[in-house]
Amino acid sequence: LPVLCALSRHGPRAMSFSGLGRAATALGLEAARTHGAQLRVLDLSMCALGSPAFLRGIAYTCEHLQVLDLTDCAAAVDDAALASVAARCSDMRVLSLNSCVRAGDDGLAALASGCRQLRALHLFGCPAAGPRGIAAIATGCPHLVCVDLTCSGAASDAAVGVLARSGLALRAVGAGCAASLTDETVCDLAAACRASLEHVFLPTCPRLTAASAAALQACPRLRCALLLASCDAVPLVVSRGHDGAGGYP
Repeated sequence: LPVLCALSRHGPRAMSFSGLGRAATALGLEAARTHGAQLRVLDLSMCALGSPAFLRGIAYTCEHLQVLDLTDCAAAVDDAALASVAARCSDMRVLSLNSCVRAGDDGLAALASGCRQLRALHLFGCPAAGPRGIAAIATGCPHLVCVDLTCSGAASDAAVGVLARSGLALRAVGAGCAASLTDETVCDLAAACRASLEHVFLPTCPRLTAASAAALQACPRLRCALLLASCDAVPLVVSRGHDGAGGYP
């Protein structure tokens, strides 16, 4: 790995250690620390990160990161570690915290304050995240276009309502398993983001009906919407081609 890193005159700008074992992860983290000033993209998903101290160290040395994937790094991610990321990594654009069960509202509030360039936030399977944290993100991150709340504590009518009222030009929204999500809120979201919305992921939301599907289908840029109609528990997939801009982060 040191030899590969040395091939670039100024060091690597992107590194991925996804799914590597503990020894490889330790080597990768040392390389990340060594070349942190140049790194823009770092994938640590499914790595054996032992504690939040690892993430604090990454934040301290890799202050120019724009993309950070911490999927399944539950042991290393808590609100204090996210506060360290927010304090050091103001250029962050895409942050994946999927299955980080200790990523909560206080950490999200810190990110909203320090990472105002954030465009995409992935919170799948984060039970500690809630509407308060989403409200902070919606207020503090004006460039946000993609947010996934599926199976998180923020998969709720309240949190999606916050997004609908935020004024954000959202392109992709996920809130699967939101038992409280209502047609009214989905219709509000569709109306608020009518000019921008392209992807919607709302499976296993038992209160939704054909009214939500109709509201989303009225969005001219919509590419794909997945809902679960409560009347017959059959997934409804709406998909159509689109000639506009490319995908979302």
